[in-house]
Amino acid sequence: MRAVTMPPPTPSPAQPWPMAPQQHDESLVLQLQAELAQARQALADAEASSLAKTQFLAAASHDLRQPLHALTLFAEALQSRPQDADQQRLVDNIRAAVDSLDSLFSALLDLTRIDAGAVQARPCTFQVEDLWRRLRVHFEPLAFDKGLALRLRGGHHLIHADPLLVERIVRNLVANAIRYTEDGGVLLAVRRRGDRLMLQVWDSGQGIAPADQQRVFGEFVQVAEATRSGEPGSRRGLGLGLAIVKRLTDLMGARVELKSTPGRGSVFTVHLPPGPNEEASEPAALAVPLSQTLHLRHIVVIEPDAGLRQELAALLASWGAEVTALDGAALRTTGTTCTTVAVGAGPAASRPHLVIVGLPVAGGLDGDALLSALRAQFGAEVPMMWVGAPATAGAAIGSAVPGIHRLAKPLQPNRLRALIAFLLGGADGKSG
Repeated sequence: MRAVTMPPPTPSPAQPWPMAPQQHDESLVLQLQAELAQARQALADAEASSLAKTQFLAAASHDLRQPLHALTLFAEALQSRPQDADQQRLVDNIRAAVDSLDSLFSALLDLTRIDAGAVQARPCTFQVEDLWRRLRVHFEPLAFDKGLALRLRGGHHLIHADPLLVERIVRNLVANAIRYTEDGGVLLAVRRRGDRLMLQVWDSGQGIAPADQQRVFGEFVQVAEATRSGEPGSRRGLGLGLAIVKRLTDLMGARVELKSTPGRGSVFTVHLPPGPNEEASEPAALAVPLSQTLHLRHIVVIEPDAGLRQELAALLASWGAEVTALDGAALRTTGTTCTTVAVGAGPAASRPHLVIVGLPVAGGLDGDALLSALRAQFGAEVPMMWVGAPATAGAAIGSAVPGIHRLAKPLQPNRLRALIAFLLGGADGKSG
């Protein structure tokens, strides 16, 4: 029988010839390399787009703040003009809205500058007490306005970090603490734990639920309503404060922690390295009440308005101060030049601890002449406070002049008390 040779089977299109193992591996590698290259390119494009948007937002935020400065000046000019109660309330609301808008743009600008790499940490050693002084003059009036106690402890400690970034972190934490606290107070403290310092901001506010305690460090995250939301100028914010805190602590290589109990308050802790020669001991913290701060303190009040002069003198005396109250005629003038201040005999003849000047003074004195005369009479080291509308204080006398502080009329006792405590507290002992 003749053998029949069968042809090899022809593979159907649905079943191709199997690929050799080596060829299969090479094809898979090439495919993965192509996908990886595409992913890298997409990531690079996304990063470039994000950086471009960040830089644009930073530039836009900066440019948009310029008209805000003009609005602030316009509101200031309106506030200094005579007006009825309804107009004054409207101007106050305009001013508060402009201030809120400026704060929001500042937060956006800070966040975008950090993301764009424009902020660099420059660590050095500084004393906490220097930071506490700056924070007290800004936040004590805000705390007093809400009926809150603001306490500062641990000022003797030395921290080795960027002082500007640390201050920005603490300012955001304290602002949030005051905003979300309705009763009780806020405590700023620095404590030594092992080889680190713990900078803490405690509050007795609303607290944060456990499920939200990690979310709050994200952008635009808000988990609670600010208290007193019905007041003019009050705002909830954008939810950027804690995002900035997280960015800045990461930038410095530090760590921020949150512990909170809903209804009982929160504590934010920033772990920072101590400075050289930092002592591990913790001295006892002494709280100095304001009545003790003003006890036997001599304050000279120069106020042309007789009613306000009498009320201000009585208020200061109730806080324990020895008060010498003078009217505008006490300023001996020649033309627009103030030569001296007649303070009479007795306690007033001694050098005061503080001089409060109500503006405008009699005779329309030039600001420079008034300042020179007061310093010549009482000494350049004596702190001075101008009381009056900002427009009446004289263009030459600004808030940046050393030893000069200003409060607007009508006086608010809480703000006055906070500023006096700041100016005179340093002579009684360090905070914390």
